[in-house]
Amino acid sequence: FSASVDPPISDLINALQMAIEDWDPFAGQLAREIDDECISGRYDSTMSIDEPGDWNGSWDETCRLLKATVGLALFHNQETVALNPIAIAKWANIFETDQSGNTPLHVAAARGLENVVSKFMGIINDIEFMDQVKMSKQQAIDLKNFEGNTPLHLAIHNMREVVIKNLLAEGATSMVADHEGNTALHLSASGSGETFIEL
Repeated sequence: FSASVDPPISDLINALQMAIEDWDPFAGQLAREIDDECISGRYDSTMSIDEPGDWNGSWDETCRLLKATVGLALFHNQETVALNPIAIAKWANIFETDQSGNTPLHVAAARGLENVVSKFMGIINDIEFMDQVKMSKQQAIDLKNFEGNTPLHLAIHNMREVVIKNLLAEGATSMVADHEGNTALHLSASGSGETFIEL
């Protein structure tokens, strides 16, 4: 911002949240220009109870969803904001979770955001980066949310065939069980993901 007096952080965070939720073209520019504290901020959004997708208890009783900037952008299918190179450089941790344990990869897989999943796979394949976060590629791709669902589980729940193929090609484990004992293979066999069986 070029104003002589910088606006308060809360104003910037609110402006970015509104721009993302309203699909305002300003969202991408704002994500490029705001500082790390804002891009790493957490947003409290009210969503529709009818929101499609398996969000694994992400809603509380008031339909509020707490997300970091990237997660909020992905939830609203704002790939250009989430994939903004400057925003990516500012991500403190792409493994930051919402109140249900969903990482941005969980959200992207559930939403079927193929470009974002591919970008995350590129980041996860960076050995230097993974050494910094002290996690292996396998741990990253098979991270579970609080219901025990991995990104692969969520892609299958939401019938995201291209994302399913991408995750499997990158080494996602189909035999990881959620808290109910369901593996990706169980989910596909039960009809939650018919395309998975064809793979």
